[in-house]
Amino acid sequence: MASLEVFCRKTWRDSMIRVTRRPKPNVFDERVRKPGKKYLKQNPHPSSAQFKTHAYWTRIEQELRGAYGGICAYMGNYVFPCTGNQNVEHFKPKSKYPHLSYDWNNYRFVCSRLNGGKGDYTDVVDPFTLTDGWFILEFSTLMVKPCPNLTPAQRKKVDATISRLQLNDDETQGFSKVNQTDA
Repeated sequence: MASLEVFCRKTWRDSMIRVTRRPKPNVFDERVRKPGKKYLKQNPHPSSAQFKTHAYWTRIEQELRGAYGGICAYMGNYVFPCTGNQNVEHFKPKSKYPHLSYDWNNYRFVCSRLNGGKGDYTDVVDPFTLTDGWFILEFSTLMVKPCPNLTPAQRKKVDATISRLQLNDDETQGFSKVNQTDA
């Protein structure tokens, strides 16, 4: 077992990538933060439908894509612009943290499939704070698994991430395999 743990740390520790936070674009305050804060001042707890008509974060979707090189923060794959499958993910959900809805530091660039899977859950590992060695990738199947040397609390969070994001779902696996061969 010890040799497997060493193998996980040295070989597979980067199978789920840690994402380095990028600085907000110069246009962010004008396009997103200011109109968003103004809206929240008038309506501090918007419904999902109300947020859809005040989705100012979509104004910087291309800047977010550029800042993170088009790489999905959850899957680590390139999201092709022509697919229309990119999203601004609010890591802390808008429904629970409306005050962070227009905060650059709460945004992650992700593919729409994984964003939809995360939904309003808060038990998913944050790609900005991911610790090396929590996830392993079984190369023959591309199945994502928790590394065996995790504490029970870490394992619970990793299991929740794999489940919520459906990382081992047939459709996600198919997408991952196609992107790996196309890249």
